[in-house]
Amino acid sequence: MLARQVTRLGLHRYQGCRNSLILEQVSRSMSKYDPPEEEVQKPKPQLKQWRREWDDGSYRLQTKFKVWDRTGKVEGPTMEKVVALTQPWDLSADGIKKWWNQKKIEAEKEDQKFIKLRHEILGSNLATGHFLVFRGAKVKFLGQPGWTERDEKGNYNLPTSYVPDFVVEAIDINGMNLYYEGLDNMRFLNELKWLSLKGCKTIDDWCLDKMSSYYPNLEYLDISDCEKVTERGLEALYRIHSLKKLIVTNHHVSPAFELTCMMLEDCSSQLKVDMRLPAENDSVPAEAQT
Repeated sequence: MLARQVTRLGLHRYQGCRNSLILEQVSRSMSKYDPPEEEVQKPKPQLKQWRREWDDGSYRLQTKFKVWDRTGKVEGPTMEKVVALTQPWDLSADGIKKWWNQKKIEAEKEDQKFIKLRHEILGSNLATGHFLVFRGAKVKFLGQPGWTERDEKGNYNLPTSYVPDFVVEAIDINGMNLYYEGLDNMRFLNELKWLSLKGCKTIDDWCLDKMSSYYPNLEYLDISDCEKVTERGLEALYRIHSLKKLIVTNHHVSPAFELTCMMLEDCSSQLKVDMRLPAENDSVPAEAQT
């Protein structure tokens, strides 16, 4: 009887030791995948929420045409490249001329792309002045009597470093081909009140949509003789609450265009829309219409 109890006690001790060894082996194998204690206890760096990088304005743009956004965020070939690859080559005189004109437009768009370094060095107002005057436009700064423009030799006088006294008040495109991409160089102009894009053949509805979110204090806007502007682009101008004078041209003699102008006047009691027809010739200079 005593021998049986001793045997049972030995078996229980053996099983207990065996289970403890198995648990120890399992714990050792699991510890291989655990990070070191130094890494666990090391505090993680926290980003400062009040800091942000210089943005190019694309994510802040509250576009009205969100469904057809063309900010360039979509990766892959453009529609122009897809069409060019699927269509046969046109080696006729007209085809070569069309190809050459398209290449010149692409070069102008590339030349007007936003340069971050220029805005960081000069500030938004002087950077806009250099961008426009260099390409033939005219800029008027707050507190200065005349317009700043280049001479016959292409020279002009503007500071090459940041000067806080130079604040853009008025812009006259003066025949310059301003593209959608070039508008990114004309941002953060909080004191801009007068803007003339008269006769600019490259201004379209997309450009008006972008401008409506860029210039909160704009009072005068001349987009007459801009053939690509339709009533769809005019609808975005209701967001410029400070606008007092709008000059447009109804190229297609569209009732919808005229109705949109009337609706803009209803949205803002201070806004007066001067709608013209293509046959009307305005002999008054743009800078004299203030």
